[in-house]
Amino acid sequence: MALAAISPRIGGVSFHSACDIDRTCQQVLLAHPDHSRAEHCFGDLCARPPLEVQRTLRSVLSTFQKRARRASTPATVARLSELWLKEAMQALSQWQPTRADACFCVRHQRDCPMFPATSGRYHLEISGINCQPWSCAGLRLGWLDDRSLPCLVLIRLILAAEPHGVCLECTPGFDFKGLSSLLQDKYMGDFTVTSPLDFGLPVARRRMYMYFDLHGSPPARLGLADMLPVSRRALALKLVDFLVARPQEVEGYYRKLLGKRARPPVPRRRAIQETTSLTLADVLCSGMWKRYEGHRARVVARMGDGCHIVDINHNLEYRGPPSDARVPTIMRSSTLVAFFPSAASDRLVLPTELVAMHGLELPAQIMSRLPDSRLASLVGNSMHVAQVGCFLQFALAMRG
Repeated sequence: MALAAISPRIGGVSFHSACDIDRTCQQVLLAHPDHSRAEHCFGDLCARPPLEVQRTLRSVLSTFQKRARRASTPATVARLSELWLKEAMQALSQWQPTRADACFCVRHQRDCPMFPATSGRYHLEISGINCQPWSCAGLRLGWLDDRSLPCLVLIRLILAAEPHGVCLECTPGFDFKGLSSLLQDKYMGDFTVTSPLDFGLPVARRRMYMYFDLHGSPPARLGLADMLPVSRRALALKLVDFLVARPQEVEGYYRKLLGKRARPPVPRRRAIQETTSLTLADVLCSGMWKRYEGHRARVVARMGDGCHIVDINHNLEYRGPPSDARVPTIMRSSTLVAFFPSAASDRLVLPTELVAMHGLELPAQIMSRLPDSRLASLVGNSMHVAQVGCFLQFALAMRG
């Protein structure tokens, strides 16, 4: 979506393929409009290497994981991680993918080429890396986490296909140094950490964006350290600009939530009839209600006449105090509540509103077909369109 918006300024972009293991994400990819639709849609990256290579990778990783559990110091774990990376790439080197190789395409229901044919056009690979191994919300096992395997397979494909440029995204705690060591024979790269807040959007989502150039490419006119001084914008939206659902839509969402439960989530404060207006107290379970009340007390202390949006799935101490100028980082498990001066006006943020917060424009048939939980999960697992778009616009402009 971001590249499609940039496309007219850089002479046009064609999208060879998109890839995601999740069936819901595949549905979204298949439903893109013509100007941003990928010709091919592929599934699991880890299914691409030969089975013997897959087995070797998982076996060696299991051995290193056991050694790491017995390690006595963080330095020992770090050393084991370095050794694992070397052995992983050695195992993957037994697989020699080429641009002519094919894998199963969800769109065409047959094997299709993984990469575009070599041509005079600039070939850019863009990917988000599984963030859980490096996220502060996870176990922080880094490369020793099973979920690092898709990234290692991707690196092997990049080294084999040699695209002119590679753009990668992950959480700020990602091991850029380790990744660079795997690509250094063919690529030189750099990174910057940005948030949509840097580009005038009241959404907190700090992410590391990396760009690698194939050796021999013309040098960029400005480095990534110059991106924010060039691209930074003042906040242009308020939180209430995202809260566009009508009261009837909020009521309908609440009734759907209650309809999925076999019993009331909290002791009934009143009998709920079809004509009764529902409130947060009716739809939050007892644990979430207590957490909501704690967040409410904290927000009131700094509440003016505006609005705060808080993820009540988090404890009060998580990521500092709330702000009236940003939406907290949206995760797949997030439960966002909009707080107003009057507690009677507080309400859940609807999944359809989350979509706009990330700059996404999903096809109507997808929006109507996806369950609310899947829609929320989709947003929590996505890049912010403006964030990656500003990064790509700057990086490509600096390369002519």
